[in-house]
Amino acid sequence: MNRLDKYPDKEPLHLSNNAVTKALRHIISVLDIDKEHITLHMIRHTHCSVLLNQGLDIHYVSKRLGHANIGVTLNTYSHLLKERKQEEDKKIENFLEQEWNKV
Repeated sequence: MNRLDKYPDKEPLHLSNNAVTKALRHIISVLDIDKEHITLHMIRHTHCSVLLNQGLDIHYVSKRLGHANIGVTLNTYSHLLKERKQEEDKKIENFLEQEWNKV
């Protein structure tokens, strides 16, 4: 059960980007993290990179990020997709080699 199910008559909490950024800076300060340059955009980019590296579908990731179209996601993260392609190519090569050696 989420908050909206528990309190159906309550409106969801809306936070501005500025409020979340201030909260993030406060957390960084309190935790004494030596990374003042951490931004929401950097966290968003990291989130997307992790999803793509874990093999999630690019269409899903694009929608999750709210990109206008998949082209935005492809252009922004093409370097990660090239790495995944190389990994997938290697899997195919290994599979074909194993099958070839069975004969």
